Amino acid sequence: MFFIASKILVWLIFPLSLGILLLVLAYAAILLRRRSLFHFLFLTGILVVYLCSIRPGSDFLLKPLERKYLSTRSSHLKADAIVVLAGDLRKKVFPREDIEVDGSRVLKAVRLFKEKAAPIIIMTGGSGSLFRQDYKEAVFMKELASELGVPPDKILVETESRNTRENIVYTKQILQKIKAKKVVLVTSALHLPRAYALSTKAGIDAVPVAAEFYATDEAYNPFNFVPSPGDLLYSSAAIKEYVGILAYWLMGWI
Repeated sequence: MFFIASKILVWLIFPLSLGILLLVLAYAAILLRRRSLFHFLFLTGILVVYLCSIRPGSDFLLKPLERKYLSTRSSHLKADAIVVLAGDLRKKVFPREDIEVDGSRVLKAVRLFKEKAAPIIIMTGGSGSLFRQDYKEAVFMKELASELGVPPDKILVETESRNTRENIVYTKQILQKIKAKKVVLVTSALHLPRAYALSTKAGIDAVPVAAEFYATDEAYNPFNFVPSPGDLLYSSAAIKEYVGILAYWLMGWI
């Protein structure tokens, strides 16, 4: 039930969805001759979309999450397994014939493996879709890692999890089975605070390693204040994480 509700309700808090909802409510307010309410809803809707669509706005949301755990020098890492959370692969959908990477979680894991941070990699992630339960991302993550030079017998896959909590729950079962005590936890910098908090709560000795960053410390220029689809996407991802952290805390999972 939590899985289905989270997939549906999250769309209501995305900036674009929220902005459109506020504009619809503003239209209703003007029909009801509530001019002051119309002005409030209309301006709030415009501001929500605008502020989340510019670089300073997305950075404001991203940085508290992405700067919490900066990447550890890989030469200092020694663990029993590298755990990679799903979420950065593009499906093989025509015309794509090969697996493509949105982020760099698998690439980071391959680098860590080649630097001997751990002897095995655990790819964790089934289908996070409400409609495509046959899609198992961990399988494709293994395929990509194998193409990049990791021996297939050094990669374990977990394909039942549908969200971050289940990633950790099912991965812990694998860790217990192979008697792995310490892991390197790899996911995006944005996702890492929630994933690491779950790991800690589950009693997993994990070293958090960020695979990708969206926020930068570059100086702003006038174009950064022009609305951008990319910044709207980053803001939406950050808001989703904040809501996820709150929901997991309320459920007692972190």
